Amino acid sequence: MTCAGASGIVAAAVLTSRLAGPEVAGAVAAFPTISALLAFAVVGRDGPRAGAHALAGLVRSLPCYLAFTLAVAFAAPATGAAAVLAGLLACLVVAGATWRGVPVAPRPALQA
Repeated sequence: MTCAGASGIVAAAVLTSRLAGPEVAGAVAAFPTISALLAFAVVGRDGPRAGAHALAGLVRSLPCYLAFTLAVAFAAPATGAAAVLAGLLACLVVAGATWRGVPVAPRPALQA
């Protein structure tokens, strides 16, 4: 399963690179790679349920990720490294708009 997932990420990145260029391919490959690594770390430390919650939060954050990458891509040619600030601002604005409607899963009760 891990090999199939990695192969899928590589295939998507290569296809995206050929269709839209290396910048877009990097964005396409970064999210699933980092998400998978984080989920595995959370599962290893806190169990499968915590890993599922982490992945759910990451998926719900996709609009924020998209806003950040688009803002940086459009601002970078004119502002250079300062484009990161534009990306962070865009990310915060989108987070404020999208996360209001996202239900929060209740924390499981601690067992004695």
